[in-house]
Amino acid sequence: MGSVQPGAQVQGSLRGRLLWLVAAGAFAYFAMLQFYGVNLGEESATVFLLYRTARGELPYVDFISGYTPGYFFFHALLFRWFGEHLSVVRLALVAVHTVNVVLLFRIGLQFLSPAWSLVAAFAYPALLPVVETSELSFNVPYPAWYCIGFFLLGWLVVERARTMDRRPLWFLAGVLAGASFAFKPNSGLFQVAFAMIAASAGLTSVSRAWGAIVAVSVVAGVIAVFRHHLFGATAFVFLAPFVVTVVAWLWYSASGKAKAGQRATALRPIACVAAGFALATLPWLLPYWFRLGTGRVWREVLFVGSGYEQHFYIPYDWTWSLFFLAGGGLLVLWWWPVVARGRVARWFAAAALAAVAVGVVAYAVVAPKPEGVVESVISAVRKTAFVGVPLVHWVVGLAALAAVALRRRNPEMERLVLLSLGAQALFWNAYPRSDFFHLAYAAPLSFVLGAYLAQEWVSRWVSFLATSETRCRRAWIAPAVAVGVLVVCATPQLRVGREVVSFFLGWRSALEWWNTPRALVLIRSDAAGDRQRAFAAVARWLAARQERGGYLFTFPDLDLLGFLTAMPHPTRIGYFKSGWPGHAVEAEVVDELDRRPPRFVVTEYPPSLFFYDAAGFFFLLKHWVEQRYVVEHQVGRFRLWVPRNASSGSASRSELAGGEAKAGGELTSAWQECDRGALQAIRRRSDQHSVTQWVEAWAQFGVRAWDVGCARLGLRVAGELGDAHAGWSLASVRLGTDSPLYAAWANALWNIALRNLLLRWQFGGPDARVRMTPLPPEQAEQIVQWLAHETDPRLRFYFAWVLGSAGPTEFLRQALREANRFPDAPTAALERGLLAARLEDEAGEWIRLAEHFAEFPSILPPLFLEWAARSPVAKAEVVERALHSSRAGVREVAAYLAVPLDECRPCATLQQLEKDDPVWEVRRAAAWAGKRLECRVRCTSAGVSR
Repeated sequence: MGSVQPGAQVQGSLRGRLLWLVAAGAFAYFAMLQFYGVNLGEESATVFLLYRTARGELPYVDFISGYTPGYFFFHALLFRWFGEHLSVVRLALVAVHTVNVVLLFRIGLQFLSPAWSLVAAFAYPALLPVVETSELSFNVPYPAWYCIGFFLLGWLVVERARTMDRRPLWFLAGVLAGASFAFKPNSGLFQVAFAMIAASAGLTSVSRAWGAIVAVSVVAGVIAVFRHHLFGATAFVFLAPFVVTVVAWLWYSASGKAKAGQRATALRPIACVAAGFALATLPWLLPYWFRLGTGRVWREVLFVGSGYEQHFYIPYDWTWSLFFLAGGGLLVLWWWPVVARGRVARWFAAAALAAVAVGVVAYAVVAPKPEGVVESVISAVRKTAFVGVPLVHWVVGLAALAAVALRRRNPEMERLVLLSLGAQALFWNAYPRSDFFHLAYAAPLSFVLGAYLAQEWVSRWVSFLATSETRCRRAWIAPAVAVGVLVVCATPQLRVGREVVSFFLGWRSALEWWNTPRALVLIRSDAAGDRQRAFAAVARWLAARQERGGYLFTFPDLDLLGFLTAMPHPTRIGYFKSGWPGHAVEAEVVDELDRRPPRFVVTEYPPSLFFYDAAGFFFLLKHWVEQRYVVEHQVGRFRLWVPRNASSGSASRSELAGGEAKAGGELTSAWQECDRGALQAIRRRSDQHSVTQWVEAWAQFGVRAWDVGCARLGLRVAGELGDAHAGWSLASVRLGTDSPLYAAWANALWNIALRNLLLRWQFGGPDARVRMTPLPPEQAEQIVQWLAHETDPRLRFYFAWVLGSAGPTEFLRQALREANRFPDAPTAALERGLLAARLEDEAGEWIRLAEHFAEFPSILPPLFLEWAARSPVAKAEVVERALHSSRAGVREVAAYLAVPLDECRPCATLQQLEKDDPVWEVRRAAAWAGKRLECRVRCTSAGVSR
């Protein structure tokens, strides 16, 4: 047994101290920030379900969720042991995040210097996106945080199992994958896929054959996950580099020989992983299987055949040109120190690097920064990460393949390939919602890979350019720069941390306690905290009036009220995102509300941006609530409904403490010149009046005079907040396509039209700000002329919305004829629907538009219901024709639409569809609609003829 060198002891002791320092820093960071903010939507979708589990309800049986039961049972135990308080959940998150950072640093130390390991570990908290004025993403109890910890620990176990050849370690790797599966199904399956691939590398011909069979089976399963996107950017990012790395891994293991005493078979490690996964999974899965049946387990637990991934799919933000440019540049920079020789080559390389650095700095200085320097840096880092993470996977996979082909086998490369396999399996969690938040939490191991490549690259260039005396002094510069960039990315969190520390020290701070008994949370004391403050006031209002056993129903995603007030929910779901759940679950919710009518209903106007179109999609729920309930009270954005027979007869409104901030002197400069600070203040306050004034000033004298970057920010804010008046001021400018502001201007008009259209269908109807005054004939005629010549779909949609909302009828018909001249335009059906909704005798137009109900499920059905209210005779004909459509999605939507129309005439067709339609979803919709309409009782010759 060899002795340990003194230097190694010192290094081991130093690294141990560094681990403790990293743990202490991470704990202090997350413990400080756990007090700040609350994400009312996401914590409604998580915390309240944890609370329901603690109260004895079962996932999938009593409520619907996308997460597996271990996540709920774990937090239910925490609630029972430590009390039903939000801090219990958040302190658990502090521990989990701390462990994740430490594990990431620990893995980094196996490949990197302490400085670069710190870069990889710091990237985890620094890159997670936050909303500085309201919430921090890592304070929301997503199961993904736990799954990251399971995966990082699982990677360490697999790496140790490969080194020590211990079957219990392979078994533990399977158990950890099963634990991840018990929290989040896709994460657990991805982790067990990685463990199986790692275990499949056998060292004998027979073992290699079985290992290859297992590896190919795993790869086939992964391909099945991405089956809807086997070509294009998604496959290139998620699938292709993994296949290359798996080939390198199997080929690499095949070129090796077993060490003395090492088992040469892959079958036992594979069996151990499978046994561990089964031990952690079957005890909870089998009872659900027997209770729910195979079909529901596949659809509701594993989401197989549910369409979940396609509904929430967000295309990966991919840029081919940037990938190949970065890849080519990386290749040149990687090989130049190897092939170049002599002093001239070094001077030339140094000059080239300096030129590149100067170019990057110069571009950073002169590039438009519409939201400021920090936000621009964050945006640039995020844009780069979408290309950089897959590039790292490709580089390591191809390098490993090349090493095997050239017979350059070394243990470091083997471990690096294992790290790449784990990084890519963890990165799959960014699918299907490939926004930056999901990329950031799915890329921790990719951070280590990237830091490794950066370290190797820096080491090559330092050795190439520097003398031996200066190499050590210069080695710290690159990781210091990387940490500096990450500090800039973490600036929003650090600003929040400064406010939190100032609050607890009694210094001046813009924070205050959230006035709720079940949460120890700080919110903004200015207008940015109005939504959270109003939410707490709603909770107090409900708590003062609730009755024992009284139910609370919220829409679209406000179930955190149930946790704060301890009021039960009457249905299996309280999360309503357009399209998820579908109309079938919506129908189930309506039936449950009939059986257990809630004491109160709470809705939000306007809703958060993610749920703007929910009310338009869930027209059955909207119809049910508005028929039976009335707004009794309003606090800020929240409307509180009570049954009509329990109403006081007049709605009241509570003003928030301090009220909303008004436009003040800080905005004066924004009306004379573009001022980013003033625009950000407008955005934080959601100050619609000031937006309109800013737009009018820009349209009058700022179009060509104001800074382009600042004007672009103003247009973005106008799109987020602007009303019809702001939209008309924008439209009157009529920018040309060659203007640098054209895209931002057209997007702003599109957003104004879409947002104000969706506000029209919110529960209880729009407020006065959305109602438009009638257009004078000369303006209506001008819009018709614009429609006749405009080709940009964003502008066509805006003009159709303005004319359809407030234009005279005679101009609507003329514009409708113009819209029909472009039937293949992307927004043609929407334009025609907007224009036809106010024309009573356009049944033929709506029969054609009905074919698009399933394509635009949040816009065309509610527009049709508006038209049907004006056309009581013709509405049944449209539904009848839609029920006979060749498209199953159209037939399904039409069946559900028959219910709010309360129309008996389609009953015969509904009964026929219930019996004979080949699509199960249509049969289910027809059966439910027939039951709600009481078709078997009402569908008589007299009833049909009325």
